[in-house]
Amino acid sequence: MNDMQNIPEDSGRSASSAGSDNSGRDFIISVTINSGGKIGDYYWNNNDLKVGDLCVVGDDNQPEFGAVSLARRPYRLVCEKKKPLGKIIRAATQNDISKTKANAKKEKAALTFCRERIYELDLKMSLSRVSYTFSGRKALFYFTAESRVDFRELVKDLSNFTRVKVEMRQIGVRDEARMLGGCGPCGEELCCSKFLSDFTPVSIRMAKDQMLSLSPEKISGVCGRLMCCLAYEHATYKKLKKHFPKMGKMVETPDGKCGKVCQMSILDEKVGIVFDDGVKKEYNVLELNQMKTPGPRKIADKPAHPSQTREQKEPKSGPKDTTAISRKVETPGRSRGRLVRTGSRISGAESSSPQNRNNKPRSVGEQKPEGKRPRRVRKGRRRNPPRGN
Repeated sequence: MNDMQNIPEDSGRSASSAGSDNSGRDFIISVTINSGGKIGDYYWNNNDLKVGDLCVVGDDNQPEFGAVSLARRPYRLVCEKKKPLGKIIRAATQNDISKTKANAKKEKAALTFCRERIYELDLKMSLSRVSYTFSGRKALFYFTAESRVDFRELVKDLSNFTRVKVEMRQIGVRDEARMLGGCGPCGEELCCSKFLSDFTPVSIRMAKDQMLSLSPEKISGVCGRLMCCLAYEHATYKKLKKHFPKMGKMVETPDGKCGKVCQMSILDEKVGIVFDDGVKKEYNVLELNQMKTPGPRKIADKPAHPSQTREQKEPKSGPKDTTAISRKVETPGRSRGRLVRTGSRISGAESSSPQNRNNKPRSVGEQKPEGKRPRRVRKGRRRNPPRGN
C-alpha cells in the first residue's frame, strides 16, 4: 500500500449483491486505510470482497481508499459491544485507482520538501509519512518527537507548497511501525500492520508467566516496545499455570519420593523434579501431590452480632428479675431534662415503688454543682493590639 506503483490495473471489480434477505450489516470486513495505515471494521454492504482487493470505504462525504486485510466474518462473533461502523461503498474502479496514483506522486514530493524545511528550520522532529486523503483536499503529515515542537512556520511553507489544507499529527513509535510496516523477529509481517486494529496493553508480567527470557532484545519488537504477540497466549498460560506447583516447592511423586520442583513445561504439562541425591526426573503435573506446609494459626471468628448486650451473654439458667431502666434527670439551671441510662439492675418490685423513683440514680456520677453554668471561653487567634500613635 505504501508504493502505489505496484497496484495492478485489473484489481477493480464490480460489487456482487447478495440475496434480498440480507441487509448488509450481518457481516463485517476489515480494511487497511491508505492514509494512516490503520485497520478498521466496516459493514460489507453486500460487497463480496477477498483479501487484497481494493475498495472505497466510509461515507459519501468523506470516502477513503484501502485494501481488504481480513475477509468477511459475522458481526456478532467479532464485535462484542455495539459500536458505530462505516460501510464499504464500492469496490475500487479504474478511476479510483488512477486518482490514488496521482495522490501518491504528490505525497512523495511533499515528503521531500517537508524534510528539507525541517532541516533548515532545525526542528527536533522526525517526519514519518505524508498522506493525502482520497478526495485530495487535505494533506496529513505524521511525525514523531520527544517533546512539543513549534512548527507554525513549517505549516505556512507546507500550505504554500501543497495548496491544500495541512494537518500535522504527532504519533508514537508503535503507530510509526504500523504505518511503515516491516518484518518482526519471527520473520513474518508485523502484526500491527497486518491485522491488529488496536494496541492492547502489554506488561513484563506476561513474559514471566510464559517462562520467557526477560532480555529486552528477545521480547521487544522493531518499535522498541514489548511485542504485541505476548498477549496472544497469556490467558492460556495463566489458566494452565494454576495447576502447577511453584518453583522450589517440595512435592511427592507417584513413587512415594519427595523432591523439589526445578523445571516446568506449561504447554506439555510436565514438571521436572530433583531429588536429594541429585537425580532429575520428569512427571506429569496431575501425578504429583503437593506437600502442605504448616500455616499460621487461625484466629477465632468474631461473633455474628458484635453488638450483643450483657443480658444475652449471661447464662440462661435462673429467672430473669433484673431490668435496665432509663430515667429523666433534671439538672439545676436547665428547664429540660436529659435521658440517662443508669445501667443499674434492680428488681421489678423496687422499680415500681414511688420512693425509688424520686431517689438519685446509683450509677450516675456526681451531680453538677448548683448555680449558673460557667461561661465558655473560645480559644482562637489573638488579635494584634492596636498600635500607639
